[in-house]
Amino acid sequence: MINNPYNYINPYMNNVQSMQQLQTQSQSPMQQGLIRVTGIEGAKAYQMYPNSTTALFDNNEDIFYVKSTDGAGFGTIKVYKFTAVEQETKTEQTTEDFVTRQEFEQLRQEVMNNGKQSISKRTNKDKSTNDE
Repeated sequence: MINNPYNYINPYMNNVQSMQQLQTQSQSPMQQGLIRVTGIEGAKAYQMYPNSTTALFDNNEDIFYVKSTDGAGFGTIKVYKFTAVEQETKTEQTTEDFVTRQEFEQLRQEVMNNGKQSISKRTNKDKSTNDE
């Protein structure tokens, strides 16, 4: 391909070859960052190659446009709004969510006492049924 620093399409070259040359040049690392437009009219006016898609960011509002072109270069635009995402902050757990060691020991003792009572009741039942 011929080096074409002025993006000039040579009328004597094949159109497909000319478009490929321009696309290769437009994909250079110099074109980085956001593409900004002014409103939907700016997005409509933004020129793109056929069969391409790009995001266009509005200068004045918190919206962006996704513009796509078909094989003939006709564009369609979808509009999206930015919304803030609330980040969850870690909430400190209060001591109300936990039991103290003393409360735990009281509960443990109650469970043990209830367990002993049910064992002794079963043992007494077993003795009474064996006595009959």
